[in-house]
Amino acid sequence: MSHNFTYNTMKKKLFTSLILILLSFTTFAQGVKEPYVVVDKDGTATFYYGTNKPEGALPIQTNIDIVDWTEDVRGSVIKVDFDDSFKEYKPTSCAYWFYYFRNLTEISGMKDNLNTENVTNMGGMFKACVSLQNLDLSGFNTANVQYMFEMFAYCHNLKTLNLLSFRTSNVINMSQMFAGCYNLTSIDFSQSGFNTSKVTIMHEMFSSCRSLSYLDLSGFNTKSVEDMAMMFQSCYHLKYILVGDDWSTDAVTKSESMFALNDLLFGEKGTGPGTYNDATYAKVDGGKDDPGYLTKKGSVVYDPAYAIVKDGTATFYFGAYKPNGTLPLRTEENDKNWTSAIYSTITKVVFDESFKSFKPYKTSYWFEGFDQLTEIVGMKENLNTSDVVYMNSMFHFCDKLTSIDVRGFNTEKVEDMSFMFYGCNSLKSIIISNFNTANVTKMQYMFGDCNNLRSIYVDKDWSTASVTKSNDMFYECNNLYGGKGTSPKNLDVYDATYAKIDEGEENPGYFTQLYQPAYSLVVSIEISKLPKTEYTEGENFSAVDGYLVMNYDNGNRSEKILLSEATITGYDKTKIGEQILKVEYNGFETELKVTVKANQPTPVSSISATQSSIKVWSSLHSIFIESVPDTKYTIIDLNGRTIKSATTKSTKDEISIDKSGVFVVVINGESFKVAVQ
Repeated sequence: MSHNFTYNTMKKKLFTSLILILLSFTTFAQGVKEPYVVVDKDGTATFYYGTNKPEGALPIQTNIDIVDWTEDVRGSVIKVDFDDSFKEYKPTSCAYWFYYFRNLTEISGMKDNLNTENVTNMGGMFKACVSLQNLDLSGFNTANVQYMFEMFAYCHNLKTLNLLSFRTSNVINMSQMFAGCYNLTSIDFSQSGFNTSKVTIMHEMFSSCRSLSYLDLSGFNTKSVEDMAMMFQSCYHLKYILVGDDWSTDAVTKSESMFALNDLLFGEKGTGPGTYNDATYAKVDGGKDDPGYLTKKGSVVYDPAYAIVKDGTATFYFGAYKPNGTLPLRTEENDKNWTSAIYSTITKVVFDESFKSFKPYKTSYWFEGFDQLTEIVGMKENLNTSDVVYMNSMFHFCDKLTSIDVRGFNTEKVEDMSFMFYGCNSLKSIIISNFNTANVTKMQYMFGDCNNLRSIYVDKDWSTASVTKSNDMFYECNNLYGGKGTSPKNLDVYDATYAKIDEGEENPGYFTQLYQPAYSLVVSIEISKLPKTEYTEGENFSAVDGYLVMNYDNGNRSEKILLSEATITGYDKTKIGEQILKVEYNGFETELKVTVKANQPTPVSSISATQSSIKVWSSLHSIFIESVPDTKYTIIDLNGRTIKSATTKSTKDEISIDKSGVFVVVINGESFKVAVQ
C-alpha cells in the first residue's frame, strides 16, 4: 500500500514537472514582448512593442544616465511615429528619448499610443530637437512625473507648445525646462494642473527664451524653491512677469544672474533692471521704497516708452535706461500736447528697434501738429499696433509728409480713426490695404483736408459696417478719385457712403483696389527686382523672386507685383548666349535680359591614377558614375546626410538628384566631389 502511494505520488510529480516544462517552452517559443525602435532609410523612427524585434532594431533606453542609445541614428531621423502596438507599453522613464534629434520635424501617434501614466522621469525628453516647431502633448499623463529638467531645452525653433494636460503636483525639478527655446512667444500656464508646490529647482528654467515678451506665473507656488539661479537670464524681450499670492523666494539659496541681460523688464511701479540681478528684486514692485521687477496679476503693466529729441529728430525708444530730458509718451486725450513746446522743430521721426517690444493702447495725437515733419523711419518694422484701440488724430496736420507707410499696422482692435490723416495735404496716395476696420466706429474727418490726395488703396478687410460717425470723412478731398474715376467733388458726398472700392457708375466708391491701376494713367511698367537671369542649356525659365511695378502719370508707383503674373515670351532654353525676353502686363511691355550658357559636365575632383577605370561627373539634375557593374556607391551632402546608397547597375549609371548643391560620391573608399545645378 505504501509502495503504491509512493509510486503514484512520484508519477503525479513527474507529470506536473513535464507540464511546467512544456509551458515554459511554449512561453519561450512565443517570445516576450519588448519595446524597440526601427529606423528606416527614409529617416522615420517607429516605436513598437511586440515579440518580433527585427535585427538592427534599437532597444529603448530607460536608464537616465545613458543618453547615447540613439547616437548612431539621431542625426538621420526626420520623423518619429508611435505604432498602435506601443500603446500597450507603459514606460517608467522617457528621459532623453529624443535627445539631439536635430533633424526631427514631426512626431505622430504620440497622443494616442504613448502611455505615460507610470512615467516618473521626463528629463531631457525633447532636449535639442532644434528643428521641431510644434509639440502637441495633450495626451500626456504626467501625474506621477517627478523630473522635468531640460525637457524642452534648446528646442530653438519650437513655436507652439500645448501643456493643457500637464499635472505637475509631484514634480520636484524643472531646471532648464524651457531654456534656449528661442522662438516661443508665449507659454500658457493658466491651467490649474500646472502645480509647482513641490518644485525645489528652477535653475535656468526660462533662460534664453528670447522671444517671450511676458510670462504669467500667477499660478506658481515657489515656497519650496531653493535654486532660481539664471532663471530668466537672456530673455532679451521680456517686458513683465506676472505673479500671484504664492510667489515667494523665502527658501531660495541660489539666485545669481536670475535677471541678467533683461534690459526691457520692469516692475509694475517702473522699477527697471539695474544693479541687482539676483533674487533681491524678485518680488512685486512697490516703487522706490520697496523696489521689485515683478507685477501682481491684475495690476496695470508698466510700459517704459519714451522719445528723445535732438537736432530736429525725435527717436522713439523702449527700455530701461532713460537719459535726462526724455519725453514720456502720453496717449490720453487730455495729454495731446505732450510735445507742444517742440513739435514744430521736428523734421524726422525714427522708431528704434527696441520699440518693437512696446504695445501701446493708444497712438492718438502722437504726431499732431508736426508741421515740419518730412520723414518717418522704422515705423513699419518697429511700431507694434496689435493692441491699439485709438488712432484718432495720429498724423493730424502733418502737412509736409509726402508719404506715410502704415502697411505694418495691425488694426484689428482699433475703434477710432477720426482725424487720423486730417490736414496731410502733401499726400498724393496712401495704401491702407492691410487695414482691418471691422471694429472701427469713428471715421469722421479721417482724410479731411487732404486736398492733394489722389488715390487711397484698400483691400478685402476694409469695412465700414461698424461705423456710426463718418461726417466729412473726405472733406476737401477734391482731387481724390476711385479706381473708376468716382470723386467726392462730383458726388458731393463726404461721409462713409462711398468709402469703398470704386466699381463705376453702378457701384461708385472713392477707393482703389490694391494692385489695380488707379484712376490716374499708367505710363509704363518696369522690373523692380530681377529673377534668375543666368541659365544652363536645357534649364527652364523661372520668374520666382522677380517683381515689377507700374508707373503712373502722377509720379506714383504701384505696389510690387509678382513677375509670374506677367506674360513672358522669347525664352529658348536650347539657344546659347544672351536673350531678350518680352514682359507684358495689363497692356504694357518691358524687357528682361537673360543668358543661357552651354551645358558643360562638372569635372570630377582629383581622380587618382589607380582609379582610372572610375569616372564621376554631374550634369543638370543628375550625377553620372562610370565603373564596372555592381560597384557600391554612397552619395552624401556637405552636412553629412546620406542622399542615396546603392550599387551601379551598368557601366554608366545616371542618378537623379532632386536638389542643387555640392555632393560627395564615395566609391571603393575614395571620395569624389561634384556640383549639381
